[in-house]
Amino acid sequence: MSSAAAAAGKTTTALNLAFAFGEADKKVLLIDCDMRMPRLQKTLGLTNQMGLSNYLAGGKSSNILKKTSHEKVDVITSGPIPPNPSELLSSRHLTQLLDSLSENYDVIICDSPPLLSVADGRILTRVCDGTILVVRAKQTTFDLARKALRHLTSVNAPVLGMVINALELKKSDYYYQYYQGSYSSYGENPESES
Repeated sequence: MSSAAAAAGKTTTALNLAFAFGEADKKVLLIDCDMRMPRLQKTLGLTNQMGLSNYLAGGKSSNILKKTSHEKVDVITSGPIPPNPSELLSSRHLTQLLDSLSENYDVIICDSPPLLSVADGRILTRVCDGTILVVRAKQTTFDLARKALRHLTSVNAPVLGMVINALELKKSDYYYQYYQGSYSSYGENPESES
């Protein structure tokens, strides 16, 4: 899960997606791979003393897994902010961690830093099966979104889709009018109209 720029809502989107998979009876692991500006521990009210950075720097994976309020969703927070996040994410330790954890989880979601700010997000695409790009309505410009997509295609990252976050449809919007008109007659029997 990534975005073009900061504050697009990717952490919240990643967390909601994880809980949605959990509700679908999937065993889910959410990893905060943003070791520059981590947010997941604050959102969930967890400590961040042990996490991904500890493991990638040579620690053990057994003490970095944390439970959430959902029985099917576990979390790995980012851990203490290291001086070299890109180097840690490039290490073979991340691939080994994901390989070993994939045996116990149906879905692993990595919350990454923004693609256009640092190289960390592009590095993560090498070890993930796909990327979902989160853009924020009225904040992420078309140019930023295109540039982020170009970054992903330049490293051959499979793009699974795009989430438009914080989109408010008002009655004056074209799409609202279209769907309102389309669904206002939903369920009516066309044969009864003569």
